[in-house]
Amino acid sequence: MKSSLGVNEFYDFNKHPSGYGIEILNISMSLLSTKQTPKKCVELDRKHVKRKFNEKKVGGLVLYTDGLYLNSSEESAKLHYRHRQLIEEHKQGFMNHLKKDPTLIPNAYSFISWDQHILNCSKFSSYLAKVRELYKKDRCFKKLVEHDIKAAGREVSRYTIEFILEEILADYAATKGLVELPNEFVQGRQEWVLNIYPGKPIRSQVYLYQLDPLKLGRTSNVYGNCWYDWQQCVLYDFERLDIETFDFS
Repeated sequence: MKSSLGVNEFYDFNKHPSGYGIEILNISMSLLSTKQTPKKCVELDRKHVKRKFNEKKVGGLVLYTDGLYLNSSEESAKLHYRHRQLIEEHKQGFMNHLKKDPTLIPNAYSFISWDQHILNCSKFSSYLAKVRELYKKDRCFKKLVEHDIKAAGREVSRYTIEFILEEILADYAATKGLVELPNEFVQGRQEWVLNIYPGKPIRSQVYLYQLDPLKLGRTSNVYGNCWYDWQQCVLYDFERLDIETFDFS
C-alpha cells in the first residue's frame, strides 16, 4: 500500500476500499478458549465492521487452522477428533452470536478448515517444496523460522518447522491471489483480500513476503503485503517493516 508513513510506522486505517473484498479471519486452535472465543470474535468484528466498511460488499472467511496442528508427534486420530469437536462448537457459537447482532450479516461469513484452504491452492505442494528449500539454503530465513518457534514457547523440530513454513506460505499465497476463497456473499468478485488475526505478524512471515520467493511482485490486491492486528487495530505493511528494528513482542 502506498503511504506517507516511514519505516516501522503503523496505525489503523479508516475505511476499506470500495468494491468487493474478503477478510480472512485466521482462527488458531490454541486460542479458541481465550482470545478467539466465538463471543470475542463477533464482538471484535462488530466494532471492525462498523468502523471499516463503506458498503455491504465484504465477506468474512473464518479459517480454522486445525490441519496445521497435525504437524505434531501427538497421535493424529486424537487430534483429529478433538479439533473436529472444537471447530463444530466454535462455528455454532459464532453463528449464534452473529444472529443476535443486527449490525452483522450472517450469510456474509463462510467457514473452512485448513485442509480445504490448502486444496483451494492448486499448486500448494510445489510452493511448499520451494519454501522448504529456501529454509535449507537461506541462513537468514532459517534463523528467523527457528526464532519464531522458540518465541512461541516451542522446541525446534521437524514438526514445528513444518508448521511455520506451511502457515506463512498460506498467508502469502492467499493475499497474492493464489488461493480460491469460497464465500457465497462475495461469489468470487473480490478485489482485495486481507489477513486478520489478534496479534502482530512474525519475523519469518515478514521475511517471506519481502523476499517474494514466487516472484509475484505487487498484485492488484491493495492489501497484498499486509497483515491486520484485529485486537490492537493496526495494519502492518510489510514493505515498510524493518525486521531488524521492529518490535515483534
